[in-house]
Parts: sequence; C-alpha cells; structure tokens
Amino acid sequence: MPTEDSNLEVYRLLYAHRKSILVFTFCMALASVVLTLPNFIPPLYKAEAIISPAGTNSAKLFIERDPKFGNDKEIDEQIQILQSAMVRDSIIRQFDLVNVYDIDIAQPTGIYDLYKEYDNSVTVDRTRYGFIRVRVFSQDAGEAAEMANALVSFGDKVKNSIIKKNMWVVFKSIERDYLEKGKALDLKAAEINRLQKIPFITGSLIRAKSQVEQQKEQIDLKAMIRQQQMEKPDHLFLLQDYDKELQDYLDLQFNYQQAFANANSDVPPSYIISPAEKINKKAYPPRTWIVLITTLASFCLACAIVVSAKKISELFRRIRTE
Repeated sequence: MPTEDSNLEVYRLLYAHRKSILVFTFCMALASVVLTLPNFIPPLYKAEAIISPAGTNSAKLFIERDPKFGNDKEIDEQIQILQSAMVRDSIIRQFDLVNVYDIDIAQPTGIYDLYKEYDNSVTVDRTRYGFIRVRVFSQDAGEAAEMANALVSFGDKVKNSIIKKNMWVVFKSIERDYLEKGKALDLKAAEINRLQKIPFITGSLIRAKSQVEQQKEQIDLKAMIRQQQMEKPDHLFLLQDYDKELQDYLDLQFNYQQAFANANSDVPPSYIISPAEKINKKAYPPRTWIVLITTLASFCLACAIVVSAKKISELFRRIRTE
C-alpha cells in the first residue's frame, strides 16, 4: 500500500514536470484534432429508415386487406431480402457505388472490396421494438437518405417478385388440374345427356354460369338422381358419380379463381414507420470524443512516463552504488 509520503512525492514529481506533461498532452490533443479533419478522415453522414413488413406474405390475405404488422417470421424474411445480393447489386448500380467507393473491380479483390465497403456502409437489423432498421452511412447526407429509402423500395420489389413468381407456379398447377377435371366432366356429361336423350347437364360449361344458375343445375341433378332411384336404377351410378365430380369441379373452380387473383395481385409494401431523411450532422468520426479521449489518455501516459522514468533512474542509481 502506498504511503502518504510516497503519494506526496509522486505529486511533487508530476508538478515538477508539469510543463513537459502539459506540452505532451497539448501536442497529442492537437494531433487528434488535425488527424480527424476531413482531409485525413472523410466525414460520414447517417440516414436511417424504420419499417415493418405487412402482416402477410400471401396475396390471398392481401386481397382481404389484412392491416396487421408482420410477425417475427415475416420480419426475419424481410431482413434476409434486404440483405440479399439482388438488393445489394441494385443499390450498387443505381448509386454507382463502384466510383463512389473508388474501387477498381478489375483487380482480383475488386468485387470483394466493393462488397466489403457496402457492408460497412449499410446495415439492416431489428430494433428493440421489433421493427426493421435500415441504416446507411455516406459522405453525402442526401445520398445516404436516398440510399436508405431506395433499399426499402428495392426490398419490397424483390419480395413482390419472389412471391408473385411462386403464386404463378401455384396457379399454373391448379389451372392444369382444373382443365383436366373439366375435360373428364365433359365426357361424363355427354354420356348422361346421350342416355337422357336431352342436353340435361352442361359439364364444364357450368363455369360460365352465375352462382344461382350453378346451384339450380345441381338441384336439378339431385332431383334426377332421386327420380332414377325409383325409375331407372341402371343410370343411377353414373349420375351419382357425375354429381360428386361436379362438386369437386366447382370446388376446384373456386381455388382456380383464387389462385388467379393471387398471381395477379401485388404483395402489400412495407409499412414506413420512419422514412430516411437528410441529416447534415456528421455521424463519423466522433471528433469530440476522439479529442477528449486522446487528451485524457495522453495526460495519463505522460504522467506514467515521468513516474516510470524516475523509478528506473533510482533503480540504476542503487545498482551503481552497490
């Protein structure tokens, strides 16, 4: 434990070398001021957008106008899209970041350096309230805001493209089943009409009828089945089978119409909680903090050097005397 005398001796030592300590501290503080000038470290401006995906990744729910915010799964999906190569490359092209970052992509590490600089300038993460934060740093305050907003817009476009593509695949699959079911239904309808001697049922042409007309044809068909049960049981199985196939066809027609609407509907865009705005206050480097920390560290270092030099000098003196 240091004694009061030893502490007092240290204070006297530091006071005796106060000029050297202050000069060293001042020089280091001045150096930190100079080295953080724009000529040495270009200032960066920050723009930030806060968004939330709409509460659906389904065009069906979009048609129903579901107004909810996205859940955790949808938020994670949106973050992955915003961090995707498609969005990144679109931003790089639109804002000519190859020239902005002054990177020669013809070099072996050019593309790597470009993507690394982009990743250092653009971040996408969650806020503590469960929203998505898109943050962009740029040497131009206006460009930072434009990039952040463009990134959100590109993310919505990519999401819309992916979902519509998948919806179109689903639609084509349902359409194929729907057409095949219609052909099979027409064959059975033709056979029944031939046996009944009259064009009693319409087969797949029922799709063009209104819902009321469709229900009427189904009612008439069931009445014919009841009549066949009493009069002509030979045709009963064919009618019953057609009745079942007709119901399946009408159910598939509903799915077909829904799939068609989904494939031709846009996915709802993200909710913009807070759009990115141009802010002229520099975000980097934190010049004030750099100067303050450098000044304090320099002062402590100078004091430590003075005390250490004194102790080393006394150590060599004792060695010589011994």
